[in-house]
Amino acid sequence: MPIPVLSSDDYARHLLTAKRSGEGALYAFYEHRLGAITYDPKQMLIPVDEHMGHRGDGVFESLKAEQRRIYLLDEHLERKARSAQGLGLELPCSLGEIKEAVRDVTGAAGQPAQNLRIIAGRGPGGLGLDPMESPQGSLYIISSRFTPKSKNYYTQGLAACRSKVPAKSGVESQIKSTNYIANMMMVREAAERGVDLSVAFDSAGHLAEAAIANFCIVDAQGVLAVPEFTHVLKGTTILRVMQLVSEEMPVALRSVKEDEILTAREMLIMGTTFDCVAIVNYEGKVVGSGCPGPVATRILELLKQDLLDNGTPFPLSAGP
Repeated sequence: MPIPVLSSDDYARHLLTAKRSGEGALYAFYEHRLGAITYDPKQMLIPVDEHMGHRGDGVFESLKAEQRRIYLLDEHLERKARSAQGLGLELPCSLGEIKEAVRDVTGAAGQPAQNLRIIAGRGPGGLGLDPMESPQGSLYIISSRFTPKSKNYYTQGLAACRSKVPAKSGVESQIKSTNYIANMMMVREAAERGVDLSVAFDSAGHLAEAAIANFCIVDAQGVLAVPEFTHVLKGTTILRVMQLVSEEMPVALRSVKEDEILTAREMLIMGTTFDCVAIVNYEGKVVGSGCPGPVATRILELLKQDLLDNGTPFPLSAGP
């Protein structure tokens, strides 16, 4: 039976009635090209000829909002600008305009807690490699359901394994691009190994990063040792933690070897959605005391308070 050819109106009707997984998680979606917000997940679409989609030529930031406050919004936007510059990607509007759009979308979502995604692409225009096919960059902002981790997640800690996926190169590691193939491979291998996450190392055997977060250790001398940002993305959370704890304990930005993990007092992973969690088992061996330690607990407290003190507030609308 041949595939039917539909008119534009009929095609649109089919599109809006087609089933779509994950519909219940979306709160609001904004596309800069249209200049409007929608609540309908079926209208959360990106053109097929968007270079970000078929070439991975785009950058993104993941943020969270809790208690009607967006955490580290300015820091995420500054990193987004650096990532875009690294790809030679021109954002379609200023960072100030993006910030206001994020607040508008967050407010329109009508939820005090949300996951936020800011995506900028090369834009639609062709299916080739030439970036000149796309006359204007694109911008998408998505608000979706935020589900906090359970208490056990923090009180029991996580297990990790060594990743077979090598750390990204120096240039690539500093761009938060939409090409996340290596990251997805790391998530898959952790699941196959029956652990929570995998740990990447660079060619010299130095600790790098997880699929979506930064690692650090509290070394045998009680120093918070953060891997140098040579093959590691500069995480907004870990950079903020380095500032917050600097008056309470020594902090060092240095290379960290794998054997230091098993002599460390604590191993920590830090990221946007979960803040700070302890790694208590690495490659089947106990890390530290085998339980989340005092530094993990203290950092989590500091981040929660920092959200209240310095998060960007937003108003809630009545919804559609």
